[in-house]
Amino acid sequence: MCNPRQRGGGTVITLCVLVIFASSPLLFIGGCGSGVTITGEEIAANASATLGENHNIHLVQNYTSDARYPESARTQAREIWIVLPDKYFERIEDTIPENPSSETITIKKGNDMVTYSYFDGTINTSNVSLSQNPFPGEGANIIYGNYLSPLPNFLDGEDYKIVAEETVAGRETVKVELISDREGPEIIGGHVVNESVSHFIYIDKKTALVLRDETYYGKELGGVMDTTLVEIGCDTEESLFELEIPSPSSSDYGVVTVHESGYKQSSLEQVEEEAGFVLSLPAYLPEGFELLEVGWEYVPMAMWENPVYLTYSDGRNFFYLCEDPLKEQEKEAPFPWQTLEYDETDEVSIDGHTVYGFPIGDINGTFLFESGNLKVKLTGNIALEELKKVAASMIAVLEH
Repeated sequence: MCNPRQRGGGTVITLCVLVIFASSPLLFIGGCGSGVTITGEEIAANASATLGENHNIHLVQNYTSDARYPESARTQAREIWIVLPDKYFERIEDTIPENPSSETITIKKGNDMVTYSYFDGTINTSNVSLSQNPFPGEGANIIYGNYLSPLPNFLDGEDYKIVAEETVAGRETVKVELISDREGPEIIGGHVVNESVSHFIYIDKKTALVLRDETYYGKELGGVMDTTLVEIGCDTEESLFELEIPSPSSSDYGVVTVHESGYKQSSLEQVEEEAGFVLSLPAYLPEGFELLEVGWEYVPMAMWENPVYLTYSDGRNFFYLCEDPLKEQEKEAPFPWQTLEYDETDEVSIDGHTVYGFPIGDINGTFLFESGNLKVKLTGNIALEELKKVAASMIAVLEH
């Protein structure tokens, strides 16, 4: 097997337009009228079980910007290695007709990530992200959302429709139409000037990986990402994730841009003094779970301005908490729709208290709620009922 860190060598490489933005694939999968019986909650449960036992993922994908015009379409190829929860290696080749091809290598390990962009075999730019917080779906934690779909735990929504079950790369998937992405045809002077648009994604039933992404213009296929190889639990070379942090003054790495978020690992004993507030710890932990990492950062003027992050694990699965004091103006309504910045936030009741769910984070999406004088975010790949029990044990603080 060739070393995927080496340029060339015939390794398949890519970039895809598949990005699961918070405003996009929150999958309220109910399957009504589709003949498909599996639900989003069941897919998330399958993914938790499968990826709890198998942290290593290997994907090969190809993307075409517009299959209607192959002679002018941008094509991309990507090969990805993931070791959950926080190691990631991606190799990309990007081809635009009548332009030189480019190549990008992205490596993430822990809280740091570097992206090297090559032109004509030479590194042109290096983008460095350091000290990123570990919360899935935030900052440099691009594994979650880009590849693992943050399926919600609330079903029977109106924005998504399972239309079929299909096989992609030898794996069983559900084909989901994103109703919210539909656009009707644009008609001017009785003539159709823009075709209607429809968007579909194919989600692996066992892992919640998005394996195909299609955009149709009328009945014609336009942009498409397709996965040609999926390996779960495969052997992965640790050397893939060796990070070389370039100095801004180094000429060997092209133009170097460094962004440091300021996340600092700490201890439970020290972090309250460093962050300036008393944490709310879950009274309930799933069997075998213990605190794995504590850290905090300061983000001036942000909604989450002084957040503390807590990572829990049993060595297989994970859940994550982010806590920050309620600001004065938030105490009456800490999570109004307009401050969430996500169009598809839903309300869920846990033990009679309102909890907000939104489509970002780990497999189960993210819950937002209050605990005492704090606002809290919770996500993870543990079973939904276990995630709710963790939330309930923290919400109970409100009652005392």
